[in-house]
Amino acid sequence: MAMVHLLSELLLDSIIHEDRSVLELLTADYTFVDERLARHYGIPNVYGSRFRRITFDNNSERGGLLRQGSVLTVTSYATDEVAALGTHFSLVLDVTPGARVHVYAPGARDYRPVTIRVEPQPGLLVKVPRYPKSEDYFFKPLNEHVPVYQHAFRIMQDVTLDPSREGTAALKDVTSLTINGRFEYQACDDRVCFAPQSVPLSWTIGVKPLDRERPKPQ
Repeated sequence: MAMVHLLSELLLDSIIHEDRSVLELLTADYTFVDERLARHYGIPNVYGSRFRRITFDNNSERGGLLRQGSVLTVTSYATDEVAALGTHFSLVLDVTPGARVHVYAPGARDYRPVTIRVEPQPGLLVKVPRYPKSEDYFFKPLNEHVPVYQHAFRIMQDVTLDPSREGTAALKDVTSLTINGRFEYQACDDRVCFAPQSVPLSWTIGVKPLDRERPKPQ
């Protein structure tokens, strides 16, 4: 992950010091690599740990952000549109990687694995998220095995409207609740690893009061 950040910094530094257009962040036909990254990208004749600038040919899909293509699609929703105190429900992320794209699963080292983070707030209890079983991916140039997702997968984040005294006080007179969070991931295809991403998420649910009246005998 640190290597990917360094790569982005080198590209930005080059554009600033050479007084180039910031549009090159999107369209640049070059990047910076050391020997390890060059092996990852399949670029020959690069040796040692020093980063150096290399230029891609006109038909290459590598380079600036516009050359990255479709990486993945994310759809999110809450299982309940309306909830009362004590209601358990889930925030769902349906993620579909693009063609030949994989994202790193929990347990991956040196990369940013997929992570859902929900911002804490009074009246909301957040449980441990549930991730599906990952696949083992062997990348031969680096001789490494890493856990990944290469096909459509679903992340479930269970939450509860807090029925405690503190939660009841926090949600008093509240008719709707907005839950904010982030989805973090790093994606790679069979040629290049993209910079880690953090995508904002938001869900809004209706809050209904508890019915504390006992039914009248008939």
